[in-house]
Amino acid sequence: MKKVLVVSVVLVLALCGYYLLSSSDEQLLQEKMDIMAGFCSTTEQESVVVFARKVAAAAELCTDPCRVEIKSLAMDRLFSFQEIRDHILMMKRRVAGTQFRFDDSSITLQDSTSAEIITTLRLFGNNADGRFTDAYEVKISARKVAGKWLFSSFAVVEFMER
Repeated sequence: MKKVLVVSVVLVLALCGYYLLSSSDEQLLQEKMDIMAGFCSTTEQESVVVFARKVAAAAELCTDPCRVEIKSLAMDRLFSFQEIRDHILMMKRRVAGTQFRFDDSSITLQDSTSAEIITTLRLFGNNADGRFTDAYEVKISARKVAGKWLFSSFAVVEFMER
């Protein structure tokens, strides 16, 4: 009877430990996504120094190289750290005054060093026609490298694929 109680307590503690560890990784990934969205967002009054810092910091959240797949643009390739930084820079210039946000994220830890994220990327901003809102479903892969979670791929999920 005593052995059954000890085994039960050990199992409960193991399950609690697993839950706490996996939920903390999920929280870290959600925080990284929020940070990425903040770095990609722009204000029209943003100084050049702040702009440059955000671009560099956003690129540092990605692995080198990082895969980007957008079938509607016929894009599926690996980008180096420098290329990621350059593309974020061009995007921020083109969409000044646009806010990025990740919503409805589903994070699945595949093991202790990899995760898959399905999320909705929402854009809010202004263009020549006035205010706009746009949304894209995105599949993000993440890897833990040297104890830090980094995004290793981004793929826009096309409507017809679902």
